[in-house]
Amino acid sequence: EAVSIVSGSNNSIVTGTKLEGTINANSDIRIDGELVGKLFCKGRVIIGPSGVVDGELDCQNAIIEGKFTGNLKGKCNDQRWYQNW
Repeated sequence: EAVSIVSGSNNSIVTGTKLEGTINANSDIRIDGELVGKLFCKGRVIIGPSGVVDGELDCQNAIIEGKFTGNLKGKCNDQRWYQNW
């Protein structure tokens, strides 16, 4: 089931939290926990040092400090990459 996030707020998946499924975010989101599935974001995605994403990422831009495995779509080609990707 898709989750819709309210525009104008910052969103966070904290360390120790694991989500499976699809997330639709209208604003920036930071992931320090784990996401398995799809993330559609109209803002910036930040995968923190402890963050893990396995799936599909479609966003305006991405900062990846943690681990990302999967497919990048949309404007995510504007990302800054770090050593763990």
